[in-house]
Amino acid sequence: MRTLFNVVCFLTVSLGCFAAERPDHIVVVIADDHSAHDSTPYGSKLVDTPRMQRLADEGMVFDRAYVASPSCAPSRAALLTGLMSSRNGAMRNHVYPNPGTHYMTEDLKNAGFHVAAFGKVAHGRKGAEMAGFDYFNTAFLADESFMNRATKKPYDGKALQAVRTYMEEKSQGGPLCLFLGINDPHKPWTSSRDRYQADGKNFDVPYFIDSEIFREELATYYNEVDHVDHLIGEFRSMTKEILGDNVLFVYTADHGAAVPFGKWTLFEAGIRSPFIFSWPGKIRPGQRSDAMVSWVDLLPTLVDLSGGSVPEEIDGGSFVSVLLGEKDSHRRFIFASHVGDGEQNYSPSRSVNDGRWKYIRYLDGEYMFTTHQDLNNNRSFAPFHPEWVAVAEAGHAGAREIVQRYYLPAKEHLYDLESDPFEENNLAMDQRFADIKSRLSNVLDEWMQSQGDDGVDEGSSFFKRKDAIHDWGTHSFEAF
Repeated sequence: MRTLFNVVCFLTVSLGCFAAERPDHIVVVIADDHSAHDSTPYGSKLVDTPRMQRLADEGMVFDRAYVASPSCAPSRAALLTGLMSSRNGAMRNHVYPNPGTHYMTEDLKNAGFHVAAFGKVAHGRKGAEMAGFDYFNTAFLADESFMNRATKKPYDGKALQAVRTYMEEKSQGGPLCLFLGINDPHKPWTSSRDRYQADGKNFDVPYFIDSEIFREELATYYNEVDHVDHLIGEFRSMTKEILGDNVLFVYTADHGAAVPFGKWTLFEAGIRSPFIFSWPGKIRPGQRSDAMVSWVDLLPTLVDLSGGSVPEEIDGGSFVSVLLGEKDSHRRFIFASHVGDGEQNYSPSRSVNDGRWKYIRYLDGEYMFTTHQDLNNNRSFAPFHPEWVAVAEAGHAGAREIVQRYYLPAKEHLYDLESDPFEENNLAMDQRFADIKSRLSNVLDEWMQSQGDDGVDEGSSFFKRKDAIHDWGTHSFEAF
């Protein structure tokens, strides 16, 4: 049975939906490495995403939606199983759930839906095979204007046409639940789109260091977000034309962008995800929700909407009542975890968020934070890292603080998300907030215990700080 601790983490408990009220079809679009902040519905003044905004205008935007982990494989495994990483077994990147783990695709199929996936939905072909889809196709999804900037090769459009053909054929046989995974804006950023240029400071995030190469990198990232926006428009047009109006349409992303303090971290830019829902006639248009929801909640919600039975032994829970405007809250706490990405990133960390206060704990304070983007200085990753360090070493005080905070994160973090949404002011050592830190630390301890999470990962190899040799030289960040 669900533990008492799991139960009290929810303020709402779904009572189920009648089959007569369910959508005829479900379409879920998943981007790869897209921070919520970088889109019009979430307030960006720099990245214009009109199709995401149109979806938001027609449905509901969740302002406090979070993934379970800030790296691809653990995040997607949590989505498909409804279980957090420590319970499904996929804690490190490029690792899959334990054999015998229940996937919620089965619950959707038992509710009468044909469940299919195109593009990157699970992690790789093996992940798709394990997930139990009725059909999957891992081909790259791109619109017809796509050209690979690196290879100069145009996209042939066959995969997108395959989605259309599949919709047309399978929708005639009954309810269809279709997951569409877009590879963008995952690194390397190769789209030839040129809507955004590095022609001046092109970011509004306070902890980024302004540098020439970084501006260029952000412009390429924004152009890939633009490609995602175009694909959302393609999929929505296709859906309305083929599947009709009684369709639940969802847009989300597996975690944040591959930029500092984003992907691979438990900061907001790493785990806060875009979450936008449309269901004409059921979800009132133009709604925003402050309800805290997690990626482990998505499939229980879809199963609930489908009239199916939601398993009790999962970490997720349905938020149908929030979608339908019957409730305005869901979770009391949001939890997230990260271990690492092989020998390139070892940063075991856990976090808890109560809606205002966010607590992050690094479980091992002896290791430097690195990723393959700063350990491998080449154009396919992130060549701005040495540029940032050069700016810091030249004496720029703000840059020194940012670089040190990035590579040598404090063991404990406490942020007031209400007054400090970009998590710049760590209050963990401020005695005025000791009670808040203690409360959230205890909540995190209790949650880890309930999850069987002892914080130990024997499968990772890693770099110690003293051994973290970068291609662009060794730097004593502590000396800044």
